[in-house]
Amino acid sequence: MNDAPAVASSAPSAAPTTAPASPSATGLRGRPPREGAAIAIRLATLPDGGPTGSFFNDAGVIPW
Repeated sequence: MNDAPAVASSAPSAAPTTAPASPSATGLRGRPPREGAAIAIRLATLPDGGPTGSFFNDAGVIPW
């Protein structure tokens, strides 16, 4: 008995069935790439011994 066609037809496809949700569809707002990269660059270039163990936003440390 050859069940290979049935197995092949029921195998998941790697192709997406729907388009990814856009930020406007999910209610999330993104940032322009330049603005989004600014915080990563700032944190990546902190000197040795820089701040750790805190929460940060664009303006700096968030007290909690």
